[in-house]
Amino acid sequence: MTQPIETANATDAQELNDRPWSPATVDIFENEQEVLLIAELPGVKPGDVQLEVENGELRLHARSSWDAPTGEGHLNEFQLTDLRRSFRLRESVDVDHIEARLVAGLLTVRLPRLRSNVPRKIDVAVA
Repeated sequence: MTQPIETANATDAQELNDRPWSPATVDIFENEQEVLLIAELPGVKPGDVQLEVENGELRLHARSSWDAPTGEGHLNEFQLTDLRRSFRLRESVDVDHIEARLVAGLLTVRLPRLRSNVPRKIDVAVA
């Protein structure tokens, strides 16, 4: 079976700004109906996630944020970063019906297969 999704470049150089970024950590699962992509996006609010499909590529860009406490900082190791990841999609993915949901820092993206590419059993009629 050909994989319906594969990793692409994390970002284009022209999209970078002065804010640090790193690749989003993902798990990908596949069954006969769909591909399920789960991305870990800590500190990201639903309005700070961009998910786009263009020219057969799924692009993820997320921006973490937090409300820093007031007062003198004694140790500052936490760094806000953008999370980015891109994937090339095969023709078997139904791009018009992709769904995404962010819950508790986990983004779940459902990439359904085109109906014509879903394996199915064909009953044979008896004459």
